[in-house]
Amino acid sequence: TPIPALRVDGGLSRCDTLMQLQANLLNRPVEAVVDAEATARGIAFFAARSMGLWESDAEVVNRVSVQKTFHPKWSLDAAEACRQRHERAQGLARIWGES
Repeated sequence: TPIPALRVDGGLSRCDTLMQLQANLLNRPVEAVVDAEATARGIAFFAARSMGLWESDAEVVNRVSVQKTFHPKWSLDAAEACRQRHERAQGLARIWGES
């Protein structure tokens, strides 16, 4: 199933640079939600849903508000080049760690 956008929360979701990088590399919008700790709230919402306190998942999902959306700005070639540089850096770090 294609994922139209990545919805994020947590402390690092407030780092615009990191969120833009993710959007660029994934070639998908990244949506930072208003509540940075939405994961815990989401668990509570879905627990209430499983107990029958809400009729549908939409009642839970509709309670989430997006604060900021980061749209991809790189070409697919630029994103692939960045991924390749990252993989090369990981390989060099492994070699360095083994010596």
